Amino acid sequence: MELQTLDVYIDPGMVHKQRIVFSGEGDQEPDSAPGDVVVFLVQRPHPVFTRDGDDLHVEVRAMMLMMTTSLHTCRRVTLLTPSHVETNTA
Repeated sequence: MELQTLDVYIDPGMVHKQRIVFSGEGDQEPDSAPGDVVVFLVQRPHPVFTRDGDDLHVEVRAMMLMMTTSLHTCRRVTLLTPSHVETNTA
């Protein structure tokens, strides 16, 4: 029996229980065509993100500081997530 590796690409928007079919990549018996390999996607809960259709949602605590001068308004937003992403907007 020969082992083979198949690469499975998950495209954006694919859903729970969606099938990905690799036609003719299954085992082959003598005098018969090879079968298909079918992969079913299983969506598991994520500790940070939730899914709503094709959209991912995340709830974060944000602290906003606003300083106003006569020349400009500066906003600094710090997002506290497990990876601590910081975003500055001018």
